[in-house]
Order: sequence, then C-alpha cells, then structure tokens
Amino acid sequence: MGDVWVGMQHSDEVVSIDRRPAKNRQWRPCLDLMRAVAALVVAVSHIRAFVFVDFHAANDPGFWWSAFYFVTGFGHQAVVVFFVLSGFLVGGAVVTSVEKGRWRWTDYLVARMTRLWIVLVPALLLTALWDHLGSALTGSSFYSGGMGNIYNSGPLNDPSQYSVETFVGNLAFLQTIAVPTFGSNGPLWSLANEFWYYLLFPLLYYPIAGKGSVKATVASLVLALAICAVLPGWLLTAGLIWLFGVAAFVVSGKVRLAPIYRHGLVVLSGAIVAATLVFNRIWGISFGDFILGAVVAVMLVPLSRASLPRPIANLSHLGAEFSYTLYLTHFPLAAFVACFALHNQRIAPSLASAGVFAGMLTLAIVYAYAVYLLFERRTPAVRRWFASVAHRFSATAAAERT
Repeated sequence: MGDVWVGMQHSDEVVSIDRRPAKNRQWRPCLDLMRAVAALVVAVSHIRAFVFVDFHAANDPGFWWSAFYFVTGFGHQAVVVFFVLSGFLVGGAVVTSVEKGRWRWTDYLVARMTRLWIVLVPALLLTALWDHLGSALTGSSFYSGGMGNIYNSGPLNDPSQYSVETFVGNLAFLQTIAVPTFGSNGPLWSLANEFWYYLLFPLLYYPIAGKGSVKATVASLVLALAICAVLPGWLLTAGLIWLFGVAAFVVSGKVRLAPIYRHGLVVLSGAIVAATLVFNRIWGISFGDFILGAVVAVMLVPLSRASLPRPIANLSHLGAEFSYTLYLTHFPLAAFVACFALHNQRIAPSLASAGVFAGMLTLAIVYAYAVYLLFERRTPAVRRWFASVAHRFSATAAAERT
C-alpha cells in the first residue's frame, strides 16, 4: 500500500474549523514520529529501487548490504501504518465531533478536501512536468512502458495515463477505480482509498450513533450503500485496516493505563509489529496487512498519550508536517533523475552507489520541503477561506428559504 496516506492532521483539526491557538491543541508527538518515519520509509523504498539492482542480481552482496536491502523494503507496510493513523486521527475526530454534537458536513468536507487537494493539485502538475521533461530530454521508452517493466511501478505503454480524463479522475479520487494513476506517480493509488474511507465512515457512523433524524439516517445509509455497491471489493476490504485506527482511538479515550502498563504495552506491541514485518517479508503471511494493522492499532493506544524528548518531538513534528507532500512528490522526481542522470541503469551495491542513493534521497526531501512551503503549509489559511465562503453560502441559502 501509498498514503497516504496519506497526510493527516491532528485529530481536533479535521472536522470543525478550529480557531483555538495552536498551543491549546492536543499534540501527539509519537504519532508525528510515526507519520514522519512512514513517509520516509516509502521514499527510501522507492528510491532504492531506482538506484540499486534487485537483490537477486546483486551478486553476493554480503551481510551489510543484505541488511540494507531488507530494511529499505518496507514501503508497502509503511502505507498500512498510514491507514491506521488516518483512521485514528480522522475517524477519531468524526467520533468526537458527533458525540459532542459539533458535527457539520460542511466543515468536515471543507477540512478534508482542502487538506487533500492543496497538495494533490500541484503534485499532479509536477508529475506532468517531470515526466514530460524526462521523456523530451532523453527520448527514452522509460515513460512509455520501460519504467513499469523494470520497477513494477510507473506508467505502462498506455497513453491514457497522461490524458485529461486521467488527470481529472485522479483529482476526483477515482484512480485504480475508473482511471489509472496519473503518469509516473504510482503512489497516488492510496489517495483513492483514503478519500472514500473519509466519506463512508461518517455516512455510516452518524446513523449508528443515533444523532440524526430518521430521514437523515435513511438518506445517509442509502448513500453509503450506493457508494459501497460501486467501489471495488478490495478497496472496501482494506478499509478494515482504517477502522482499526478508529477502534484504537475509541479505546484510548476510555482506557487509562498506568505508566508501567503503558510502557509494557508499547514494548509488547512493538515487538509483535517487528516480528510481523520480518515474517511477512521472509515467508509471507496470509492477511499480513490486517495483522500488521491490528497490532499497530494496539500500539497507538499507549503511544497516543506518550511523550518524547523535546528535540525529538520538534523534529518529528517537522517531519510529519510535510509527510504528505513527501509522499506525493518524491516518485516523479526520482523517476526523472533515474532516467536523465542514471540513464535508466541501476547500480550494483558499492560505496559509490550508496552516495548516489543518499544524494537522491536528500534531493527528494529538500524538494518536498520546498513544495510544502509553497502549498501544504498554507492549508489552515486556505481552509479558513473556503470555510468562510461555505458558511456565507449556507447563510444566504437559509435566508432565501425563509
């Protein structure tokens, strides 16, 4: 799985337009750390695949290089972690808002759509830019099938991946459902999962919570069932992982653990997560994603209330702030560098190739941070503007009805 998902914000920011000072909002530094590390793991996994030959072609790489290949291959599992975190933060905010009587679809949709689109729109445009440059400057088949054949990701020999319909379909979160992911940006697939989980969960939870009128409850359930009827089964099934995060949020609000038990649960669940990752990579485990998601959800219960030393917490917060941008922007840039600078040739493990890998990773991080400063960082301001427009529109409509 890829991110995600997916970029999330603190749980008290995702439903209502919260104008409280930032210092009063609940800060979960351990969850920030998980978001930052998960995004980095995804980028590391992809960039390693662009730079280094596959492990079976590495010609007896030795212990340390074997370890490197192993620990840099958890990109898929990192997206599972993103889904659980998303359920905890976004789904948990829905639960809180509904239970406290503050739920409003207008605020929720404004919060979610501004959060998703403020990075997705520039990411799609940048994907088109890098892919066009790579194809024009190299004349390579890299962008018309070569990349997909080598890396099992990126565009295949399918012109529709660059069509207007595909671009609009990705904006509407229909990638992998009705259109392919746009251009070389394969990680866009996970945004479709995130968006439909964002929409389906409140549609189902609000009636279950019994907070609405009979008419609103029936309408909500009918709409939810209609959406489920047209979405692919694999996407709905993967939504169970997202729901694990919601369950962790509910449990964390009802259970207060003494420090010794909280620390013990972190250690135990962390050990099980590590074991699940190892067994899944080496031997493969049926339903491995669901097992991993469940254990990560258990670990979130104590971690959501845990603290970190201030320097680590601040660094984690910074990494989490642009984790969504890093996830959506690193792949097309890495593809361009691999095509233009590496001439579509992967390298055997060596000190020189390690330097190339470190350079590409650093470039991707700096580039993502620059894009973050231009777009994602402005999310609160953009959200407030759209919220004010939506509220004015609602007030005008209400006045006209009276």
